[in-house]
Order: sequence, then structure tokens, then C-alpha cells
Amino acid sequence: MKRRQIWGWCRRVALAGGTLAGVLGTAIGTEAQALQDLQAPDTPLVLKAQGSFFVGGEKVAQTEVELGSLGPGGHITVNQMYVRYMVPQGGDGNVPVVMIHGATLTGKSWETTPDGRMGWDEYFVRKGHPVYVPDQVGRGRSGFNQAAYNNARAGSAPAANQAAWLRFSDEGVWPNFRFGSKSGAPFPDSQFPVAAVDELSKQGVPDQNSGLPRPNPTLKALADLAGELKGAVLMGHSQSGSFPLEAALLNPAAAKALVLVEPGRCPDTYTEQQIKTLATVPILVVFGDHRDNPTGLPTLPTWQARFEACQAMISRVTSAGGQAEMLAPPERGIRGNSHMIMQDRNSLQIADLILQWIGAHAGNKLTIGRGGSRPVRPAPAQNFTGSVQVEMLFEAVDPSHASGGSVTFQPGARTAWHSHPRGQILIITAGTGRIQRWGDPVEEVRAGDVVRIPAGAKHWHGASPQASMTHIAISEHRDGSTVQWMEQVSDEQYNGAPPAPRPQPLNSQPGAGRPSGPLQQKLAPGMAALTDDVLYGDVWRRPDLSPRDRSLVTIAALIAVGKTTPLAGHLGRALDNGLRPIEASGLLAHLAIYCGWPSAVAALDAYEQVYTARKIDTAALRAESPRLSAPASDAARARAVTEGFAAVAPKFVQLTNDVVFDDLWRRSDLSLRDRSLVTIVALAATGDDDRLEFYLRRGLENGLTREQIVEAITHLGFYAGWGKATQALTVISRSFGK
Repeated sequence: MKRRQIWGWCRRVALAGGTLAGVLGTAIGTEAQALQDLQAPDTPLVLKAQGSFFVGGEKVAQTEVELGSLGPGGHITVNQMYVRYMVPQGGDGNVPVVMIHGATLTGKSWETTPDGRMGWDEYFVRKGHPVYVPDQVGRGRSGFNQAAYNNARAGSAPAANQAAWLRFSDEGVWPNFRFGSKSGAPFPDSQFPVAAVDELSKQGVPDQNSGLPRPNPTLKALADLAGELKGAVLMGHSQSGSFPLEAALLNPAAAKALVLVEPGRCPDTYTEQQIKTLATVPILVVFGDHRDNPTGLPTLPTWQARFEACQAMISRVTSAGGQAEMLAPPERGIRGNSHMIMQDRNSLQIADLILQWIGAHAGNKLTIGRGGSRPVRPAPAQNFTGSVQVEMLFEAVDPSHASGGSVTFQPGARTAWHSHPRGQILIITAGTGRIQRWGDPVEEVRAGDVVRIPAGAKHWHGASPQASMTHIAISEHRDGSTVQWMEQVSDEQYNGAPPAPRPQPLNSQPGAGRPSGPLQQKLAPGMAALTDDVLYGDVWRRPDLSPRDRSLVTIAALIAVGKTTPLAGHLGRALDNGLRPIEASGLLAHLAIYCGWPSAVAALDAYEQVYTARKIDTAALRAESPRLSAPASDAARARAVTEGFAAVAPKFVQLTNDVVFDDLWRRSDLSLRDRSLVTIVALAATGDDDRLEFYLRRGLENGLTREQIVEAITHLGFYAGWGKATQALTVISRSFGK
């Protein structure tokens, strides 16, 4: 993973001479890991959902003594398993992966590595898999049952009733985890980041598994979790390396595959029936290097002995007709992997091998959606005219962005005007219909025709007046959106009347074929060439922003800098590109706050000209609309404003919090994303860099991507000037990282 500086962080690590010796040895104090040591990936992590929950648990009655005399006796929950999860955007169709940790550790094992690199939990999510990371029962956030310890402390039970609390010493992990032959002496080819070994020490927690009920409640919780997920890959490490086997025996149908990473044991006590059950589930066992190194734990077998025990189990499973295999990186020429293989410096290389195996053995299977099994629903009236039925055939599943549906229009029914950010394909399967692209004549389509609609093209389609029509529509989403709806198609347009003429560009005359227009071509041919070839021939066509977003950027820039002469043409273009009149009016109110009332008022004549020419129903602009939810960061923003200005400008604080953010920003005539986009553009256009960084962060929170923000500023350069764009990009570079 490429290292980069982000949000002003820079990596400052100097390990040489005595400092390195202090880190590798244990006699010197712990070397602290700083926030700047964390290595941020180059691309954002996009999640559909993330959160946590518990699996299992049971109510028990406990005495006041067992509860530690905190209060009267009563009931508590014990033996529950905590689970943290991340589901990637578009990952619903991919098999989930459950990662369970080893002895004296928690789910942190799978997270950020000791030296600050991406852990397997995030990496597997980035590869499209929902990931679920539990803490074993009795460990970490799963909690533990304290009754035995409080009883012994109070003298009501013998001390022997208390289970041992286990921890590995910093010195002991070196040979046992196979970082080196002894503490501070790493193997020459060791893949573990030994300079950060003290960070691994911080991950250790007391382990009292010997005090848990038998069988270990974690096993059933894992099986139940796999069942709730409708099937999952179960991955266990070290102490829990055999847990996926036990969970699969409890619920084999829910175990899509088992990955045993450096398992502490591969039981040789399974019956033939149990082996036959395990043979129904693909199994992968993973072991690193230096397995013959003495562990320093004479009561436990060497890792080589465990490796051989797992090979014997694999042989039994394959003899029973199952799919089981060993992944030993040294046999592939990959040397130096430790017991903590998910934290090794080449951890993602090993992860890729496991992911390839999962894809081959537990990946998405061929699926068949049977006819008649999908619901058919009426199309929403606000986007269609007449009777229209929609059957969603398939949703987008990563890595594909395409979704498709079958749409049936009764005679005379049609869509509203709309566009698609990545275009659309229509396959006419029955009947006769009509389709029209804005500015072009209405055309007839029949069964067997295939229509390819360009990205961003404003159009409509529907049935003919006398016959119904059915088509399959296939679209790709962009930033989660597949369509931008606009105004309804009038009866006149449906019956063949041409739509209103496209607005002419600045300084053009009717009939001019080039965006620059005759006046530019006559008086400034060099400018005309830039207008035609660069601005409209390249920039406006770049896919990094939709035509609608580019129109938003352009209008915001023109209003911000007070250049209202070309505004009418660009407002008309914006409506053609999918901006709704209510959104255009909401933009004007928003910019009154951020650019001042005179700038907004100066734009009213252009709005009046365009709305009158297009016969916009201005009464609809005053309709009540629901309020949007405030962003999660808004409470902190309000506190900062209050603390910063309340003493000197209490009225300003009240207006900022109540009017600007609790009213204007929560109006639904513009989405939070669009408000962020036009605010960033307006501030950049006016050179207001002091506030830009705050709104950049808010924009990311509200759904803008960094790429879209940069592209918006690039577009802005043509409308507010290159200097303003350069100035804004300086702030963006500082905020986002170079």
C-alpha cells in the first residue's frame, strides 16, 4: 500500500542505533505509536453500513456479592459475543467473512497493523466482502462473568474456583509467534514489523477461557452468526483456529468455507461422521515460516507438530470427498511469515492468496432469478404519465455497476424528461413505443429494437397512443445514482411538437453551429477556439462531474462573482441538464447568504427571463417541503461558533446557528450534497479561503467525493479565473493531502 500524507499528517519515524535496540528489546520503555504513524490508503473506503451487535448471551441471577456489592442482587446477561461489522457499498451479493481472534487477544488483531498499515478487516471489505469481527465470549467488548472472582474475594468460594487469567510476556511472544529465535533477535527474513512489536504488546488482554462454560459459548455464537448471515466464510486464528471447524459441525449449511490461520490445533478426535460433515465445507489451512523454531512453551506442541496434525486432518477430509488444502507460503517461495501473519509486512500478499481461494471455493455462485418471483409495482406518478408497471430484474452487485428492470407502458403512458449519468440501454421486448432526445424529433420503436442513450442526454420514452410497449432498461449507477428526473412530458411534446429551443451560448446568434457563436469567432478567434475545443469540447464533456453538477458549478460561480450577463443562457442549460426549477431557486437563496444579497438580487432578472420563457409554474416554488436531517458534525460546529463569538456577537451566533444552519442548510429544495458543492464553489470564486477548509470537510460528510471537488474547482477556473482556482486548489491540497 502506498504511503501518503493526508490531512497534514506526516510520518516521522527515526529508528537507529540505540533507539532501534530499545524497540527490539524489552528492557527499555515502550515506544509510542503516534497518530501520524498511521498510513492512509489512496482511495476512500465506501460503506453501505457499519456498526456492532451481540450474538447469544443468557440471563443469570447473581447475588449482591457476585455483583461486587455494587447494588442488590438480580439478573445480568453473560456469555454474549460482541461483533463489529462493515458492509461495503455494492457488497450485498458477496459472501461475508467472519474473523475470530486468538488467545490473549481481541478483534483488534484484524484491524490496523502494529506499524500502522491497513488490516485484513478493511482490506477484505475493500475487496467487496462484508466483514464481521467478533471478540470471543469473555474477551474484549464481549465482557466476562465476574461472579467466581467476587465469590472468592468474599471468601464464599475457594480461590481455586477462579479460572487462570493468561497473558503472554513480551519476551515470550518472540519465539512462540516466530518473530525470532529469542526476544530482540528477529529472523533475518522476518516479515513481522519488529520495530513496532511494542504496539502488539498493547493489544494483549487477559484470557480466562478456561473459566467459560463447556462447550465454549463462542462456538455456538459463531454458528448462529453464520446462520443469521445466511452463510459466511469463518476465519479463525491461533487459539480460535479450530473454532470454524466446531461451528461448521453445529451448522454446516451456514459455513460457506473455513479458513484456519495458524490454528492452535486440528483435532484428531473427530469421528468419521464429523469428518463427513466437514467434507461438505471447503477448508483452507494457512501456516507461515520457521515452524520448527522452539516455542519456549514446553507444555504445548511445536508449530511444526501442529502443521503436521492439520495435514493429517486435511488428508482425512479429502479422503471423505471434501475440498481441503494447505496454504504454506514458504512452499511458494514466500519466506519469513510469522504466527501473526495478518500483521506481517506482506500481510496483503497473503490476504490476496486467501481471497483467491475464497473466490474459487466460496465466491458468488451462478444465481437464477425465476420468472414470477419478483414483485411488479406501479411506477411513481411524479416521474411518469399514465399507467406504468415496473419489475426490477436485478440490482447492481459489485464489481458491476449495472442494474436493470422491465417496464410496461400502457397506451399513451410515458416517462418524464430525465437523464442518466452513465447512459442507458433500452431493449424493446413487446409492442410499439416512442422515444425522444431533447432537441430531436420523436421516434418510433418496436419489439426487437435496441436503443443506446448517451450519458447525460435529456430524453423520454413510453408507449404509442394506440399500443402498449415493454422494454428492459439497463443503467449504471454513478455515486449511487442512476437517473436524474426532470419535468413531465407535455401532451404537445408527446404528440410530436418540438421542445423549446436550446439556449444559445453567450454572444451567439440564432443558427450558430458552434458554442462560441459568430461574435467570438469574428472578434476573438483565439478565444473562440478555446471555447469550442477546450471549454465545451473537453471540460463540459468530462465524466468526472455530471452535466447537471457542472451547471450548478457554473451558475454558482456566475452569481458569486456578479457576472449575470451569461446567466440566463446557463440557467436554461442547467434546466436542460436536469436541474429542477425549485433547486435553481433554492440555489439563489443559498447564495444570498454566502455571497451577499446584492449578488443574489442581481440574478433575479435572468431567472425571470428563463422562467417566463419556459412557462415555469412559480407557484410550485412556494410549496412546503420536508426538512433534511442535520449532518452528524453540526452539533460540534454550533458549539465552536458559540464559544468563539457569543461573547462579542451574540446575535450573529443566533443567526448563524438558527437561520444559516438550522434553517437554510436543512431545506430540501437543495440536497446537502448540492449545498456543499455550491458553497465550496462560491467561496472559491470569491477567494474566501479562510472558510473553505471547513466546507471541504462538510462536503465529504455530505456525499461529495474528493475527485468531484477537484473537478468542480477545475471547471470553476473557466468561470472565475485561473487564479481563483489555483488559490482554492492550494487549500484543497493542504486539506486532502498531496
